[in-house]
Amino acid sequence: AVVTLKNYLNNYPYAPMREHVAYMIGRCCFEAKKYEETLTWYEQVQNNHLEGDENMAYLYTKAVSYLQLKKYEPARILFATLNGKKTKYEKDALYYYSYTEFCLGNYNRAINGFLELSLSSPYAEPAAYHALQIYDRTGNTDKACEYGKTLISRWPNSKYNSEAYRILGE
Repeated sequence: AVVTLKNYLNNYPYAPMREHVAYMIGRCCFEAKKYEETLTWYEQVQNNHLEGDENMAYLYTKAVSYLQLKKYEPARILFATLNGKKTKYEKDALYYYSYTEFCLGNYNRAINGFLELSLSSPYAEPAAYHALQIYDRTGNTDKACEYGKTLISRWPNSKYNSEAYRILGE
């Protein structure tokens, strides 16, 4: 499919569907986990030329591509754009927005998203443990100890408990 789409662009370089085809190629690259190539194709697309769900998918997959390449600032900006929008990416965008803020050391921006997600979401467990790390890193020792004990009792078999035990000093 990608070869056919690339041939189309070579044969019709000024086609009105050029950006849409570039998006489709980029999306195929994303599905193949070729994040650099995804971004190369996405550079040819202006997100306002895509509509509705396709635009949301474009923004989300572009943000994830930056995140996978550890380019946290452009990922953060795109996840912030998606954050709060009622789409199928809503919880994902909030988690990854919070995660990019965490990676950038912006703990005050990250904590609220993690705490919201820790209440009930597919990201509840990792979000809660990121919140625990934030309490620890910001010197809120009492809160970190209290929260760490809560997390251990909530998820006794969590793969993240080693971090909680480290913080608790146990």
